[in-house]
Amino acid sequence: MYSESLEDIGQRITQCRETFERERTSRQQQQEAVRHLGEIAVVLRSRAKEKVRSQAEMGLFYLAEDFGVTYGDVEGQIAEDTDLWLKWAFHHYLAAAQVLMGLASRG
Repeated sequence: MYSESLEDIGQRITQCRETFERERTSRQQQQEAVRHLGEIAVVLRSRAKEKVRSQAEMGLFYLAEDFGVTYGDVEGQIAEDTDLWLKWAFHHYLAAAQVLMGLASRG
């Protein structure tokens, strides 16, 4: 995953979005899409590290760790109202991945 081109990472982001937004996607598939976006954001963080302020970075990745997104336990911390939290986490990491992609592509 770490040696992927930005184009390949962009395709993975698109796959996550399509999976999450598909009409008949199960909760488990949605959780996997969120986890993959969190993982993608971690990879992109290393590529855009010098362009991301440490305060912003801390907040972004605190959420991933606190909600178990990067460790595959999305439901562990958000058992109540899981569907609402999954939607929030998905859009949060989708936006973060898109910003980090833009920063990483600037070289």
